[in-house]
Amino acid sequence: MRRIAFFVFLVVVSAAHLSREDYVLGPDSQREPGVPRGTITQQTWTSKIYPGTVRDYWIYVPAQYSAQKPACVMVFQDGGGMVAETGSWRAPIVFDNLIHKGELPVTIGVFINPGVLLAASPNQQNRYNRSYEYDALGDRYARFLAEEILPEVAKHYSISKDPNDYAIAGASSGGIAALNAAWNRSDVFHRVVSFIGSYTNLRGGDTLAARIRKTEPKPLRVFLQDGRNDQDIYAGNWFLGNEEVFSALQYAGYESTFVVGTEGHNAKHGASILPDALRWVWKDYPKPVAKPERVSDRGVYAILEPGKDWELLVQGYQLTADSAVDKDGSVYFTDARNNRIHKIDAKGKITVWKEGSGGAHGIMSGPDGRLYAG
Repeated sequence: MRRIAFFVFLVVVSAAHLSREDYVLGPDSQREPGVPRGTITQQTWTSKIYPGTVRDYWIYVPAQYSAQKPACVMVFQDGGGMVAETGSWRAPIVFDNLIHKGELPVTIGVFINPGVLLAASPNQQNRYNRSYEYDALGDRYARFLAEEILPEVAKHYSISKDPNDYAIAGASSGGIAALNAAWNRSDVFHRVVSFIGSYTNLRGGDTLAARIRKTEPKPLRVFLQDGRNDQDIYAGNWFLGNEEVFSALQYAGYESTFVVGTEGHNAKHGASILPDALRWVWKDYPKPVAKPERVSDRGVYAILEPGKDWELLVQGYQLTADSAVDKDGSVYFTDARNNRIHKIDAKGKITVWKEGSGGAHGIMSGPDGRLYAG
């Protein structure tokens, strides 16, 4: 009986061991003789968009960089781990090798850590802003990159202004931060790499898939990776979350791929395929990443007139948070950051209805004919 039990134990252990593949770093993640090395400089940044936070970030500049030709840019979240040459990812080594072989354009890497609120006294502890910045939806983190970090990089290096030349990547919460930033600001980023992304309800990330399905597609190319043994906790199941996002991307017509492995919530699989992920997301460069073609009349396209597509009517507003309709059919909408309320009349003409709106976000038309704002 003991022999049978021991045999069953061995079979179970062996099956569990075989259920996970062995992932190793390939030659593109190793130093190769004769390959020029880029340079890495470390910087510190104090943010205004995330008041009180400070963070380290690293700038990688390839040996092939020339100020006469604006370089591409790729932003990595959790930069300290990504930039370390003896760490799991070894991104600078991968950049050196792929750029040398012409499989990656000349690209400046921006490796940025999440913010830290430093302790006010020796009796307190630092507060780490990572989940607040990375797991939250909305455009705040994208604005932080677009309005603070990238302009600072541009002061010192010649970088492109074309979103086709910008990629963003991350792992875990850094993965959802990458996709969310690009999805909110596709005028900045067109290429996304997400490893073991946290598309779960840490801070509402489980709703991103539905938003992708319901929103007009954007010019993005998205690489996703996750393992079937990724974590399953109170916030949700990571692998199912990644499946949902990939399904939504496919439904909406995005150029996207999902590489599935057998690992858990770690860097083993992702790091081993980082070179392939970069090749895929930058493939056919400099051919632009196109906005997905209309796949059918389903989803967001179902509200369009037959044979018609979306048309840009106006642009340049900062925060159009709310709208209201009066009894005559005129539409009013707020532009909070510009401190205005605009009016669209029955003929479709847009005018400024109220200057100095006090930053009003919400408006409502009352039965007395007045417009109420707050």
